[in-house]
Amino acid sequence: MDGRPQLILFDMVGVLVRMRGAPELLAWIEGRLTPAELWRWWIDSPAVVAFETGRMSGEDFAAYAVRELQLPLSATEFLTTMVAWFDGPFPATRETLAALHDRFPLAILSNSNALFYEKLHTMDLLPFFTHTFFSHLTGLLKPARAAFAQVIEHTGIPAEKILFFDDNKHNVDAALELGFAARLTRGMAAVREILSDLNLLL
Repeated sequence: MDGRPQLILFDMVGVLVRMRGAPELLAWIEGRLTPAELWRWWIDSPAVVAFETGRMSGEDFAAYAVRELQLPLSATEFLTTMVAWFDGPFPATRETLAALHDRFPLAILSNSNALFYEKLHTMDLLPFFTHTFFSHLTGLLKPARAAFAQVIEHTGIPAEKILFFDDNKHNVDAALELGFAARLTRGMAAVREILSDLNLLL
């Protein structure tokens, strides 16, 4: 990017926070869906969209997922399992955010849900962020243009001055189209490498 960023924007899951779950789901599905098909189900499901835009409760989503995927457990058991999928920050996440916090405004742009948001409060990460944009609170999902536009509108910072990290290529491509300095990364080690290359991490 040209010059120093005025805002560093992070996706959460896959960039700052680990999430497991696909292997368990695939085991429960017992070969009825491939990993790619399971991912496509998640992307295309209207229930997932409703859940991640705050229009469906966790209980209703769990019941839907158990029914649609024919899972061998109850909705209550699935809900408990989903919460456990959020596995805590990647190594060096807190240290990295602390190093950046006094030098740059930091923000989150995350497709999320109420369950993850509640679990996130136990991870001691939110105090590092000046702005947060969680889809279940804003009603806007990446990679929709509006999800990125809200960041520009709310912060007043032009897209080209926002350094954005995400682990989903569709989200990165959408951000690039709007002029963000977007980077595809998976895990904190990749983030730190880019920050070091840009001379942003002391």
